Amino acid sequence: RSTPRGVADHSVATSSVILIGTRAQFHRALAKLERQPFQLRAIGRSVEQALARFPSTGARAVRGAHRTLTVGDRPRVLGIVNVTPDSFSDGGRFLDPDRAIAHGEALIREGADALDIGGESTRPGAAPVDPSEEWRRIAPVIRGLADRGSVPISVDTRHAEVARRAVDAGADIVNDVEGLRDPAMRAAVRETGAAAIVMHMAGGPPLRCSSGPTTPTCG
Repeated sequence: RSTPRGVADHSVATSSVILIGTRAQFHRALAKLERQPFQLRAIGRSVEQALARFPSTGARAVRGAHRTLTVGDRPRVLGIVNVTPDSFSDGGRFLDPDRAIAHGEALIREGADALDIGGESTRPGAAPVDPSEEWRRIAPVIRGLADRGSVPISVDTRHAEVARRAVDAGADIVNDVEGLRDPAMRAAVRETGAAAIVMHMAGGPPLRCSSGPTTPTCG
């Protein structure tokens, strides 16, 4: 649990809260909140209304631009293909398109349900990559895996123009590390019919890290 400074020192009247839990955990908490004083009962009812807007558990299809990914029935594995020289885990190993394609095919054989292909490192301190260079790196990999593979393909990018070209080349999902903050990226997702993964990054390149009042946050 992390409490904002304004809440701790009573300098703000309200604050946003993120609640994370399973449906069963929420229902157990709601039963307890119903018996609590102050505004806790009203908060519980608001949470209950929010839960009602989400589909129940069970398999459901997430339609991408070209392929569909089934989720909800079991955990899904997203295989990572970094076509970069500086990613923190495997930077440089798959910068060659043929090696990257072979790596993606190996991940599928090993059980990956989808592949995530990126051409710009998002590690803290990484230098930004021009969209044209990013596309040069990932274009042959997306095309090659889209032609050979049977699983959905996600493109990890923060550039709308790269997202559009990737979907045209065979990508199904846009994985935006900047959380769809750019209106052009939101338009790209909407107009191409791609599914979206909404990631979070505090700060922007090249730092990708912001220092708050107490602790630094990196994404």
